[in-house]
Amino acid sequence: MHYHSLSESELERQSEKINEPYIKKVLVTPDLANQFLLNHEENIKTNPDQINRDTKKDRVELYSREMSAGRWKENTYEPLQITKSGRITNGKHRLTAIKNSGVSIYFHIVFNAIDDVFDVLDTGFKRNSGDVFEIALIKNSKGLPSIIQNFYVYLHGKGSVTQSVKM
Repeated sequence: MHYHSLSESELERQSEKINEPYIKKVLVTPDLANQFLLNHEENIKTNPDQINRDTKKDRVELYSREMSAGRWKENTYEPLQITKSGRITNGKHRLTAIKNSGVSIYFHIVFNAIDDVFDVLDTGFKRNSGDVFEIALIKNSKGLPSIIQNFYVYLHGKGSVTQSVKM
């Protein structure tokens, strides 16, 4: 399989040629991630009704650590999505993490994504620890996470795992 690292000018030429959404696998460098983020901020200035949710610092730091440590998994087929106007509708945390980590990573990117579907993106349920255990075929997957949490609290004192553990 042939992978592409696109320069900013190549991205602009691609965008001008094709007016419909398309997907391309791209090596996203810290510079390219920064350019996408700058374009996104410019889009928000001119289209304030197209604002995204706030960037979660803890999430970006977690992603940055995983990327820096070489643990980030590529080829998950969860694409970054960038509209014709430069708005990032999916992937702002990942792009910020690339910029911060200094690591280049391949991502599938949907270019010319459609703006009016943003309100239905990322509205599904997150996996909880019971779901993860079930996928891993661990017995008692639904009850085991609460046992682990209670044991952790027993060992470390008051509070809960979510209050005690920082990602």
